[in-house]
Amino acid sequence: VIDRRRHVIDVEGDMVTADIAIPRPVRRLVGRAVLEYFEIDALAAPQHPNPGYCGARMNVEVIRHPGPLGVGERPERIEHLAADDIAKKADRLVEVGHGEADVVAAAHTRNTVLLDHVALLLWDVGAASYNTRSKSDGHADMTEFSEESHLAEALRRLESTKDPRLKQVIEALTRHLFAFVQEVGPTEAEWMRGIEFLTDVGHKCDGTRQEFILLSDMIGASILIDGINHRKAEGATESTVLGPFHRADAPRYDNGQSMSQDGKGEEVRIRGRVTDSQGKPIAGATLDVWQTGANGLYEVQDEEQPDFNLRGLYTTDAVGAYEVVTVKPVSYPVPDDGPAGQLLRTLGRHPYRPAHVHFIVAAEGFEPVVTQLFTDDDDYIDSDAVFGVKDSLVAHYDGDATGWRVDYDFGLKPADGEERRRTGSKSS
Repeated sequence: VIDRRRHVIDVEGDMVTADIAIPRPVRRLVGRAVLEYFEIDALAAPQHPNPGYCGARMNVEVIRHPGPLGVGERPERIEHLAADDIAKKADRLVEVGHGEADVVAAAHTRNTVLLDHVALLLWDVGAASYNTRSKSDGHADMTEFSEESHLAEALRRLESTKDPRLKQVIEALTRHLFAFVQEVGPTEAEWMRGIEFLTDVGHKCDGTRQEFILLSDMIGASILIDGINHRKAEGATESTVLGPFHRADAPRYDNGQSMSQDGKGEEVRIRGRVTDSQGKPIAGATLDVWQTGANGLYEVQDEEQPDFNLRGLYTTDAVGAYEVVTVKPVSYPVPDDGPAGQLLRTLGRHPYRPAHVHFIVAAEGFEPVVTQLFTDDDDYIDSDAVFGVKDSLVAHYDGDATGWRVDYDFGLKPADGEERRRTGSKSS
């Protein structure tokens, strides 16, 4: 049995309590209803292509028992009606005021057929059983629930959505969410705990911290969305997750000027060029750069760091060259003092990100790239808590008595409109 619920059915003004048991779909079985002390089985004749049709091709067994059935107790059968007898005995089986035409019409629409104040429920074999039952005037007044048919009904209610993209998104979300619920079978307590968890995530967000982005990063959704939206292109730098700690309006620095305001940490110079996908240098490209301090904290997490410490905007020169001066990054844990971090610990995962520096590289006529440069010898390079590492973004740090140095060139691909202009192609 896949569904067993208590229903109250209005039968010509009389309220009849019913325990409805919907069996798993099997060949020939159409449906079963247990109403008060009555039980009715409806078996489709095997030769009929549409089991939902009652008419003269349905065998019906009417079963009666004087009281509630105990475990393992079988009811007393009143009579068995062969298919050809249904129409003949319709005047006796159906309430006064209903005739043969009503029985057949009700069966056609998979509605309740009244048999001595007993509802005969019909379902198509293997089909959805979210059936609208009608009053004698043909107007729907109730619906029958089943796991399979509930999805169809939920999707049907989206048919009037005017925004096609919104409709596509919500339909897909509904299908996958229902599939998840059916696969996992959460208890009501578990479902409520999930709702409470998401509520806690929302409460943790503020002007400088986005816990939902952190959660999206940690479960691997952010990097998947990034990969779908920014396919790898020949000659262009790969993208990765933005992270929750980017801030707009960082101070501008000249090439070779340090963005470290407190002087803490080992100095490193990251230098190279910004080019197009063909290797041609791009003058005037901007590099929005940010990272943690030597203690593994961003300045918004650390009251001792100056505001906008280790954040800066750099611009390439006439030959597309840049030079960022900062401090050598360190691995650090993502903020795990909130619900996202609690989930991570519960799953037995560590919260650490390998050492990296964030970049947003942009230029007019090109698609900006959100990316990171990772340190090649970091202990967490193969187990980034937010799945952000890509081989092409792993950089080698050369060190000597004067400090550390990294050489890295960024490549940008043309924006869609610019690509069409260069190739002479038109949008479809």
